[in-house]
Amino acid sequence: MAATGLRVLALAYGKSLGDLTFAGIVGMEDPPRAGVSDSVRHLREGGVKVMMVTGDSKETALAIAQRCGITGPVHSTGGGHVSRSQSSSSLIDLQLPNDSS
Repeated sequence: MAATGLRVLALAYGKSLGDLTFAGIVGMEDPPRAGVSDSVRHLREGGVKVMMVTGDSKETALAIAQRCGITGPVHSTGGGHVSRSQSSSSLIDLQLPNDSS
């Protein structure tokens, strides 16, 4: 699910944290805002290096970056840069192929 850009949530229930029963998983779509892909394209055409910072999982972050045009498919030479973090003090860079333009 994450590889298609969905946020994956696990669901459980119980009377306490130590007594939870797994109920299943759900995929939630949070699509990029309208116009993001066009904006990324215009910025790149203007010579701006586009970067994305997110708290999403690696798989979700890459799928969203591809959807927005920040990077091409994982095995392409599309170029781009995605950083993911749960907090600003622990950024994890996902190195993507450099732009060939």
